[in-house]
Amino acid sequence: MLKDSAELEIRKRYSLGDRQFPNIRLRRAQLKGIKLAQANLKGADLSYANLRDADLSYADLSNAYLNETNLIGANLTGAILHSASLIKALLANADLKNANLTEAFLTKAVLSNVSLIKANLSGAYLNEADLTGIQLQGAIFTPKTQFPGYFNPLTAGMVQKSSVDSLIQQKVTITQLLTSFNQVADCSNHYLGNILTAKYLNSSRPPREWLNNFQIDSQGKITFTDNINAPVTTLQLQYFQEWVGAFIKSCSLIIQDFAKVIKSKNIELVNTILKS
Repeated sequence: MLKDSAELEIRKRYSLGDRQFPNIRLRRAQLKGIKLAQANLKGADLSYANLRDADLSYADLSNAYLNETNLIGANLTGAILHSASLIKALLANADLKNANLTEAFLTKAVLSNVSLIKANLSGAYLNEADLTGIQLQGAIFTPKTQFPGYFNPLTAGMVQKSSVDSLIQQKVTITQLLTSFNQVADCSNHYLGNILTAKYLNSSRPPREWLNNFQIDSQGKITFTDNINAPVTTLQLQYFQEWVGAFIKSCSLIIQDFAKVIKSKNIELVNTILKS
């Protein structure tokens, strides 16, 4: 009875606009088809739960427990699963494109027919996982990523390391990101004007809480509301990468060669990020 109440409660809270569920305990909960997109589920315990066909797109499941959880057919596009425990989890036919699985535990997980295109598997553990029919084109791995003995990540289309890793080692700051992104915005202003530039900057911003610290004025100028001298983390740089790529794609709908224009400007930081 109490368990049923907890399951109903999270559905109700989400429907009313609540997205904050850190450390929630819903072991063995029946949450088939639940919508929890963009929810904060850091440290949540969802082990053995039924999340079949659930919408967890862009949810933050960092350090969450999902051991033996049924996630068959779930939408985990862009989800953050950093250091999450998914041991023996059922993920067949799930969508994990662009998901962050850095240092996640996927030992003996069923990943058959899963899409992990452009996902980040740096340092992840996939020992004895079922990778039948898995899609890994453009996904990132590092020497610390552990695969089943028979598996060749390069043959599967994965990319070892990334330019982002080298940028993290260089301790890139918010100031550097701002300078580079404003250079891109200036190019857009030149061709599209301030109004369209500001519009595209806002509409292309991914639904990531950290990115809300960036403010855009009517002239298409980007500023940051927090400490601009702080070094960025791997996750933050990944979010920034998503935003820059989406913005350039939006501008390219009108200026067909906009991506080539940006490349020709030799904005080193942006060009490095876009190669990742």
